[in-house]
Amino acid sequence: MKPASTLLVAIILSAITAFAITKLTPTPTSITPQQETAYERVMRTGTLRCGFEYWDGALMRDEKTGTIMGPMADIMEAWGKAVGLKIEWTAQVGWGEVSAALKTNKADADCAGMWASAQKSKEITFSQPVAYQSLEAFVRKDDHRFDDNINLLNDPAVKIVVI
Repeated sequence: MKPASTLLVAIILSAITAFAITKLTPTPTSITPQQETAYERVMRTGTLRCGFEYWDGALMRDEKTGTIMGPMADIMEAWGKAVGLKIEWTAQVGWGEVSAALKTNKADADCAGMWASAQKSKEITFSQPVAYQSLEAFVRKDDHRFDDNINLLNDPAVKIVVI
């Protein structure tokens, strides 16, 4: 083959290859657009949509006005003011439903506070604690089994009821 015809064959093969690649490669329209994250939505809107659970003494709702109040509400409102976000109390969510509420965008965060646990931490990121809750044990007035040794509560035969 002559050098000119070899060059012509190479150009034709290159053109065919380039054409095939452009026709067989998926176009960008076949790529699924990435959904906006809750963080991106909060930053874009300037509003944090708070889920909450009624917690007597910590977070309550005034039945007449619908106003959310209590120390946990005060903490969230002060934090929102400090970082420049509006706090919107959008959904009452049970503590067992927080993960689902976050996944379905019912709320951006749970703002009432809750006990952290290993099980919950698989799906929820917790902030630093802003409060601690004490636990107290009560027994019947006539039950003196634990008067001298509270460690007896660790006996597997002892049944404990939790409210």
